[in-house]
Amino acid sequence: MSRLVGNTEYSWCRAVEGGTGITVVFVLLSKPPNFTILQNALHNLQISHPILRSKLTFSTESNSFSFTIPQTPHLQINQSPNLNLNPNLSFHQVLEHELNQNPWVNSNCGEDCWDVFVVTVYELGESKWGISLRFHTAVCDRTSAVTVLRELLGLIGGEGVGVGEGEEGVVNLGIEDLIPSGKANKPFWARGIDLFGYSLNSFRFSNLGFCDVSSPRASGVARLQLDADETTRLLAVTVEGVVGFDLEEWWRRRQRRGFQIRGFVRELLGLIWKSGGGEGKEGVVNLGIENLIPSGKANKPFWARGVDLFGYSLNSFRFSNSGFCDVSSPRASGVVRLQLDVDETTWLLAGCNRSGVKLCGALAAAGLIAAYTSKHDVDHQSEKYAVVTIIDCRKVLDPPLQNHNLGFYHSAVLNTNNIDGRTGLWELASRCYMSFANAIDSNKHFTDMGDLNFLMCKAIDNPSFTPSSSSRTSYISVFEDPVMDDFKSEALLEVGLEDYVGCSSVHGIGPSIAVFDTIKDGRLDCAFVYPTPLHSREQIGDLIDHMKRILVEGSL
Repeated sequence: MSRLVGNTEYSWCRAVEGGTGITVVFVLLSKPPNFTILQNALHNLQISHPILRSKLTFSTESNSFSFTIPQTPHLQINQSPNLNLNPNLSFHQVLEHELNQNPWVNSNCGEDCWDVFVVTVYELGESKWGISLRFHTAVCDRTSAVTVLRELLGLIGGEGVGVGEGEEGVVNLGIEDLIPSGKANKPFWARGIDLFGYSLNSFRFSNLGFCDVSSPRASGVARLQLDADETTRLLAVTVEGVVGFDLEEWWRRRQRRGFQIRGFVRELLGLIWKSGGGEGKEGVVNLGIENLIPSGKANKPFWARGVDLFGYSLNSFRFSNSGFCDVSSPRASGVVRLQLDVDETTWLLAGCNRSGVKLCGALAAAGLIAAYTSKHDVDHQSEKYAVVTIIDCRKVLDPPLQNHNLGFYHSAVLNTNNIDGRTGLWELASRCYMSFANAIDSNKHFTDMGDLNFLMCKAIDNPSFTPSSSSRTSYISVFEDPVMDDFKSEALLEVGLEDYVGCSSVHGIGPSIAVFDTIKDGRLDCAFVYPTPLHSREQIGDLIDHMKRILVEGSL
């Protein structure tokens, strides 16, 4: 089985060639892993999530990428590779090493296939072990990476957590108790009218002729079966989509012809292609995000699209950034971590709550203030910074997806914010968050998706379109919501889990700083990924230290 990549997935296939789009989850263990259990767990993941066993293929004939899905899991663990590092490898060293391993750098050459999921086990110093899960970002956004980590730890820790499985011995509530609040409300008089209508109309419904209305009854079964050719003619589809047209265009054409069974077939296609339950069955992979956007949500007039493309392009030269240290040398991704204790995290989240903003607004604001003050001794010169906020779209797609539906289902909103030396943390956080929220209300995460993908590919082809040919498209990127995790599970303690970091590379196209935030046991833990030597470790380290002071002091 295979399917062509979607437009967003294609953008990541292009980006990863330059170094952006290598997603790594690196796990630190205090016990050596059982390789047999780990291998079996990884194969179970590849069976449950076919996208993880897919191979990325490039066709030189059609100049297109596709995912080819083998029938059986094939992943093999890489053990203790020979690294040119110190004998006692550090967690941080190996994390950065993994972020800069790029087997997909030449994935647009020839007809070869590349695995999209690679696992490596490292023996670190001081009786520590590390497991690296490395993904091609086209098949694994942050939500997917967290899901894979949780399922893997559940499997190797003896919990047996798989797709769609719950805790042993737990029975879910009845459907009435799970209806969202307010969705089942109906006025008393309306309920009476509906009951009367249902009752009265039942005598007016047509039906087949009745043969025997008095004898005792049983249930019978009749089957309808079509052969392969008849089924193909009925559906007129291939695994890549509808022959000759995209899915929506085909349905529009069929509707104009009065296709009588279109409702049935569309529902069937929806169940096969789009449903959250689709993935998890062998050989089934969800469609790309563009094919799951609710009808009408991505509509934009042609002239508006042109204006936005021009605006995004022109404004990119006006964005401020941290100073560039080296714009000509080959680049890699570096990582700096920011960690708050429980009290500091509690104060920060309370400040967000008081100001009516999410954590992403505070992180973006602190980053902008730190960047501004690192360049200005005087307070009043205004600068414009670009902030990208990343949103997980699963719950608002059509049909909605769940976290265990792996793939890339994130979208991004690009906003600009002016700042001078008089701007305070919570004032700026409110501006950052409200500009993002207003964009979401206007569906810009859908309407501008194609524009940003197009400009991303153009910037990859023409780095001179970006400031100083740096390939920086914004100053900072943040996620709308942090990952929430609890390390107190007995199964995790049994595995020996001590720490983990999940993040993606940015040394190709991308922001100067990408923030990957997690709240672990009530403590904020952020990984800041940056391109080096475009920015130096000392420069980013000082910036992050300043951000921490701004967040902590501003929350007191």
